[in-house]
Amino acid sequence: MNEILNDPNLIDQQNLLDYMRQNPADFVDFNVPWTLNLGLSLSFYDRMKTDYSGFEKIFSSNLNFGGSFLLSPKWNFMVNGFFDLDTKKLQTFTMNISRDMHCWQMAISITPVGLYRFFSINISPKSSMLQDLKINRTRTFFNF
Repeated sequence: MNEILNDPNLIDQQNLLDYMRQNPADFVDFNVPWTLNLGLSLSFYDRMKTDYSGFEKIFSSNLNFGGSFLLSPKWNFMVNGFFDLDTKKLQTFTMNISRDMHCWQMAISITPVGLYRFFSINISPKSSMLQDLKINRTRTFFNF
């Protein structure tokens, strides 16, 4: 038992752990929870021509993506999007930020790209008794 307790490697590790506990600001925690989702969709079908003279073959493909990460236990960031591989354009992109503020919660959602663009800001209490104190601001923009 004495040999194990007096092992120089163990003493160095213990000293390093003690230093880390006393100076947490000197170290970065890379254990941030995160997710990443990718999806590829391919479709192939026959469509009636506009002059009713037969069918034409249609092939389309798109990429769906999304992800989230927790910057801290109370900050959550999320993104979602849809990329059309045929037109090579980003069709939709949405960003969400939420913050847990003990008794209150805040959520911001922004869609700056696509046919329907919008932003939304919501601040509301967690208590059901105070649910009428919420603040909502939403704007929608159409791009035809």
